[in-house]
Amino acid sequence: MESMGVTVKGILTGLVLLAGLAMPTMAQVGHAPERSPYRDLRYPREWTFLTGYYNAASDPVGVAPGSGPMAGGRYDMRLGGPAYLSGRVMAAFLERRVLDPRRPEDDRFIGEESMPLLFSDLSLGLNLTGFRTWRGFAPTMSGGLGFTADLAGGNDVGNYRFGAPFTMNFGAGFKWTAGGRWQVRADWVNYIYQIKYPNSYYINHGAGDPVRSLTQRRELWRRNVSFQVGLSYLTGR
Repeated sequence: MESMGVTVKGILTGLVLLAGLAMPTMAQVGHAPERSPYRDLRYPREWTFLTGYYNAASDPVGVAPGSGPMAGGRYDMRLGGPAYLSGRVMAAFLERRVLDPRRPEDDRFIGEESMPLLFSDLSLGLNLTGFRTWRGFAPTMSGGLGFTADLAGGNDVGNYRFGAPFTMNFGAGFKWTAGGRWQVRADWVNYIYQIKYPNSYYINHGAGDPVRSLTQRRELWRRNVSFQVGLSYLTGR
């Protein structure tokens, strides 16, 4: 019995020693705060100047606005956790072809005109790393609603007008900050809106077939990709 007591006492002593040796090792799991790749963000609001390129989807007739540069700004406000509410206004400097449906089929395009567009939207965005960065980077995703307005206004000679269609958007990107008040961001944004053709495109004007047949749709949804980069100033605490 005494031998068994010594043995049990020896085992317990050994376990205590092993536990003491293991404690420092367990404490080293993960990263020390000063060595962690994650850094909490300090500023909940962002003011950003943006520039980029708008890559318009083609339409069957070829009269919708084309591709071109864009510039503008956005404001982001943290709602809580990883969520942000964003307001964005962008101007795109575009051109489009002008079509006269009364002319012969091979001679209907009569030139090009400037058609600047104004994009305005409200979006909900998420930082995929929460309210912090990983080595300074924070990947993001977002989606929202707004409208796109033709700043030129008015109908052309063929009675086509882009107007101000309701617009949906979704996208992804990333932000990078060194920990101060300045931040760089890059975003891939899809703008989805509807193109509407006028009645004049479906009428036979006596100069060949009409631009569109009566069986073809008058309204078409188009997804247009935009690449945007920006410099942000961070505020609030």
